[in-house]
Amino acid sequence: MAFPSLEKSLDNVSNRYMLVVLAAKRAIVTVEEVVDELVARPHAVFLPAWVLDAIVVAPGGAWPSYAAGFSVRDNAFYAGWDAISRDRERFTEWMQANVLEQE
Repeated sequence: MAFPSLEKSLDNVSNRYMLVVLAAKRAIVTVEEVVDELVARPHAVFLPAWVLDAIVVAPGGAWPSYAAGFSVRDNAFYAGWDAISRDRERFTEWMQANVLEQE
């Protein structure tokens, strides 16, 4: 599979994540879009093409977090998640409805 560029810009991610990717045997990244040319942004981390095995285009894939320049953080989700994650039954129901039964 050919990609215009296998370099991935990770905005607002610390260098420790880059080190984890560099140490991994395989690395797959999700992106909002594939572009022909990268634009440098403040605090961006760039992964070299040789560390990536695949790129998956997943618009909105950062939700409930955010992708700089594409989406905003869903604070309401995080507020609700605190209660869901503390209750085994609610967590199981949430997983069933939002993860396990998805097409």
